Amino acid sequence: MSDQLEKEYNEMRTYTLQDIFARNLKERRRKLGLTQAKLAEKIGVSTSFITEIETSRKAPSFSTIDKICRALEV
Repeated sequence: MSDQLEKEYNEMRTYTLQDIFARNLKERRRKLGLTQAKLAEKIGVSTSFITEIETSRKAPSFSTIDKICRALEV
């Protein structure tokens, strides 16, 4: 997909709360210099689960969201 087409697609796309959470999680994790593996270890889940959350394939429970927020200091 060309850059222009991708830009137009992203402008038309409706983002869900899950998509927004995934994007913010990834951004904050990177800002803190944490790998997916390190974050997973801190909150007691698998690295693949962090990947699935960050790509909006799975939604975390409220309990897991709480652990993520504590680990990311938000």
